[in-house]
Amino acid sequence: MDENNEAIIIGGTVIEGKVSGDANVRIEGTLRGSVDIKQTLVVAAKGCTEADIKASVVVIEGHHRGDVQASDMIQITPSAKAVANLKAPAIAIEKGAKFCGNIEMSGE
Repeated sequence: MDENNEAIIIGGTVIEGKVSGDANVRIEGTLRGSVDIKQTLVVAAKGCTEADIKASVVVIEGHHRGDVQASDMIQITPSAKAVANLKAPAIAIEKGAKFCGNIEMSGE
């Protein structure tokens, strides 16, 4: 991830609404609403999202609830707890992750 092109929602911050843009986004706080970005979205280990997400790459390390659509890949790490419908050409749910939802993998 290019650190010079990254927006960070720091811990202790709560955002409600729509986040969109071209930068990478790292969520260490709480986001409720929707995300539509062209780059990478990371829900950090202490981050929490209740949102529908569209991005190129989505990495969930913390808590997430909502639909996730990625044009490249979705990764759910061992520290994650996700209730989601996932759609991407590549999806990785790592050992130890908590996941409940549906998965759709396609080349589109």
